[in-house]
Amino acid sequence: MRICRAAIEAGADRISIPDTVGIMTPDAMRETFSWFSGKLGAELDAHCHNDLGMASANALAAMEGGATAVHTTVNGLGERAGITSMEPFAVALKVLKGIDTVNLGKLPEISLLVEKYSGVPISPVQPIVGENAFSHKGGVHAAAVIFDPKTYEAFPPDIVGRHREIVISKYSGKVAVEDRLKRMGVALDDNELMTVISAIKERPEIRSYRDVDLLELAEKATGKRLEVQIPKKIEALVMVKCESNVYTTSVARRVLWIKGVEKVLETSGDFDIEALINVDSISQMNDVLEQLRVIKGVTETNTKVVLKKFNSNGS
Repeated sequence: MRICRAAIEAGADRISIPDTVGIMTPDAMRETFSWFSGKLGAELDAHCHNDLGMASANALAAMEGGATAVHTTVNGLGERAGITSMEPFAVALKVLKGIDTVNLGKLPEISLLVEKYSGVPISPVQPIVGENAFSHKGGVHAAAVIFDPKTYEAFPPDIVGRHREIVISKYSGKVAVEDRLKRMGVALDDNELMTVISAIKERPEIRSYRDVDLLELAEKATGKRLEVQIPKKIEALVMVKCESNVYTTSVARRVLWIKGVEKVLETSGDFDIEALINVDSISQMNDVLEQLRVIKGVTETNTKVVLKKFNSNGS
């Protein structure tokens, strides 16, 4: 308190109170900021580290205690475990407090931009911007969210420019599979639908079914030819050659961080790395290749588009 008052007397109009080691709890943070705000004639900032995973909760508590600003970074980047991540904090302010700050619809875009230039990949389970943030897989979850999204969504994904995904897998139930097929214009009776679901559960090693995969499965299970137009994903194998004095693993890791790259292998022979790319369009494919080619140490690439795949069971 003496230090803060000395700073204010010297002309400071804003004081930052940092939880540098990330050891505070929300209750302690709220109490601390309430105590300072009642005794100081200055604005208060909160700077919360995420060592115990409580940066966003502590930042909200600091605001409730009187803080008027919170330090955030895109994707929560910072020392050690990082600081308050801008994406979940900005959304929490809107959803929980009704406070508008940044353009929420731009959060996924800026998150990807920072991921690209920082080289720090986003976890699939990262709130708001993670690949799985709005995916529903379990049978009960998927069925409920189809009937009423509020059952398993804290807020509509479209407020942050995202969309809901119902993942079809061994965990899927009747409602989810029927809904996905209907979205493709395919209507099956109950017996046919249960046949498709049984076929899905017989292949537990498949983590998720794309539309084209589900359609093919439905045709095999029902014996029907189902004529629908489905945007098919584009898959390609990209061979990458590196400079001789470059650590190949470091290049491989950078390649894996590119959105659209599904798998990366270090190989022997004329090329050093092989990458499997899975995207929705030619433009996305070109974007992946452009990002790959500018990686430091990459000297040459050779791209092969996948025309057809065969499984070990002969299909």
